[in-house]
Amino acid sequence: MAIFAWSTCFVVTLAVSLLTVPRAETDLRGLVYGLTDTLREEDEPWHRRPEVLAAIVGIAVVVLNVIFW
Repeated sequence: MAIFAWSTCFVVTLAVSLLTVPRAETDLRGLVYGLTDTLREEDEPWHRRPEVLAAIVGIAVVVLNVIFW
């Protein structure tokens, strides 16, 4: 049954993809990563930067592992 469902979904996906007209790039701005203007991280405050938050979480994990070892 799973093979039948996957095959049906695959065929329908291909058919819809081939039969529909692609949207203009202007319609896809903000939705597709390659067409979206990205923000520079230098403009973000420290608490919104992923590197800082990753370091804080990493340090917390190490400290908790040492405490509960």
